Amino acid sequence: MTLFDKEFPDSLVERCKRITHEKTATKAVKEALELLFRNNETLTGMRQKLAAAEEANRRLIAAIEAQKSAEKQIAEALKFAKDPAKFSLEPEYRPLKRF
Repeated sequence: MTLFDKEFPDSLVERCKRITHEKTATKAVKEALELLFRNNETLTGMRQKLAAAEEANRRLIAAIEAQKSAEKQIAEALKFAKDPAKFSLEPEYRPLKRF
């Protein structure tokens, strides 16, 4: 008696046979497990790449927002600098306070 004869569910053996196209239960389960582990390793690698890409996207979005903010500040500074009233040569009249 083997593990497949005693405790391994027939439905899982049949699924393994369908996936691997093997006729014997032992080979089908072995190949299905190998396929499962390969796919799991691939998925883990893809998740790590996805996390790295998401972090890069977050940094890029933050940089774009910082650039837009800087451009807005530059535009406001240029607008201020072009206003002749801000740089008049005549001082504002302020009466002197007496002590």
